Amino acid sequence: MKGELSDKEIKELIKQSLSNYIKEEFSDEKQNAAFLMLQESRKKHDEKYKEFRRKNPCEYYKEGDPQKFQRGQEVKVDDVLCGMKMHFAAGFNAIIIGSAHELYNSGKGSYSLLILENGLPKSSVSWYEQHELTLVNSDEMRGNEILKIYNQSK
Repeated sequence: MKGELSDKEIKELIKQSLSNYIKEEFSDEKQNAAFLMLQESRKKHDEKYKEFRRKNPCEYYKEGDPQKFQRGQEVKVDDVLCGMKMHFAAGFNAIIIGSAHELYNSGKGSYSLLILENGLPKSSVSWYEQHELTLVNSDEMRGNEILKIYNQSK
């Protein structure tokens, strides 16, 4: 197809990119090894994510769907995140601070969270999609108390 890069062209672009970020000069052999390691790492992540999704199918937000989680509920973030969120923290419990719609009146289906560490508030993060979250505890009063304590400590 017109506009698509071949595997060889992609490999060359990645090699050039790696060369730009690495201060020292590396041989083509080392650059090839780095590329292969990167490729293998991505492949392992993709396989792990596909397996996770087979066991936990996505329920993507559709316009008009009701909000799935409420402020104060405790959720668990998926152990594996995909695509643009590969670098996001994953596999932790959190309290729902609010949805993007509640907090900023801008869209639905993504949430701002208060990360819990050993049951105690640690820090806040945004924007996790509702299909990446699983309800752990629906006790909103308990969660709102934790949010209150966190906000007072800031």
